[in-house]
Amino acid sequence: MSQLFLPFPETSELQYRVRENRRAKRIILRITVARGLEVVVPSAAARRHIPEVLAKNRTWIERTLRKLQDERRSASGKIRFPPTTISLPAIDEIWQVAHLPIAGTKARLRQLSGESLELAGDLRTTEWEVLMRLWLITRAQSALEPWLNRLSQRTGLQYVRLTIRLQKTRWGSCSAKGYISLNARLLFLTSELTEYVLLHELCHLRELNHSRRFWRLVEQFEPNWRHLDRALIAAAGTLPRWTLRDRD
Repeated sequence: MSQLFLPFPETSELQYRVRENRRAKRIILRITVARGLEVVVPSAAARRHIPEVLAKNRTWIERTLRKLQDERRSASGKIRFPPTTISLPAIDEIWQVAHLPIAGTKARLRQLSGESLELAGDLRTTEWEVLMRLWLITRAQSALEPWLNRLSQRTGLQYVRLTIRLQKTRWGSCSAKGYISLNARLLFLTSELTEYVLLHELCHLRELNHSRRFWRLVEQFEPNWRHLDRALIAAAGTLPRWTLRDRD
């Protein structure tokens, strides 16, 4: 683990992890419960710029670390309860979640008529989160697959198989075999951002990289891709916590 010495409020020693990712276009700072402060660099040569980037973002780092500590203290003494509303902007749905707490019984999830869910059982455990994540994957499968098919027909880019899963850092991926994987959490984004991700992965069927040729292909179908790409990065921190396991 690399270290940088800065006069932080609670400790003078700031610890951080460095990870290389050739797909990164610049040095990226991430702070998560699992990893703490992580610095993503596009190459080994970029490591020399880390102290400068950390110093420039010192205020944000301090504020985010304090918030993380507060959340940890809060989580240790409080129970996380289910949401009463789930908004899915990508498909223009707002689901109402009714709670029927029954202490000491296994949590159960039932989909009612319309955009309504019912959670019953002991809601003080994390069982309800598992059920909600499974429901989200199912809902994403039924919504994203026909969406991807329409875009595939429009662009002429044909995929072989689609998989829906929950991921923390990737919105989607595409393999050389033509297999596309999409993150179920896409449903929490705007429809414009979600469609951009689907187009992005379809373009990888022809260009399995992020070369100039790839971005030229993306631009044929989405001229506003630069703005959408930036918005996608900003959206990552706005998603509900229950969509991921605590260790993710």
